[in-house]
Amino acid sequence: MGINENIWFSLEPVKISGLENIVSISANGSNSLALDIEGIIWSWGRNKEGQLGIGEAGSFINFPVKVLKISNATGISQGYFHSLAIAPLRNKIDN
Repeated sequence: MGINENIWFSLEPVKISGLENIVSISANGSNSLALDIEGIIWSWGRNKEGQLGIGEAGSFINFPVKVLKISNATGISQGYFHSLAIAPLRNKIDN
């Protein structure tokens, strides 16, 4: 859930520590994305296919981690096996 514990769900709203000035959230059944006011994307949850964008696949991340190689994002979305971001072309994504 993003709260540094092995809690898989909550019936009450939960504040995710480490996230500030969030302007957009995208979530599915197993992972979540948050976009902050500076265009930084944060991700957490299931990462078996590398859908969190943190440079590795196969692990479950239970706290927000900064997405690599994308800056100044303006939008986020996701499906079950993928995550998407909208970012200006002038911010070349490094390989």
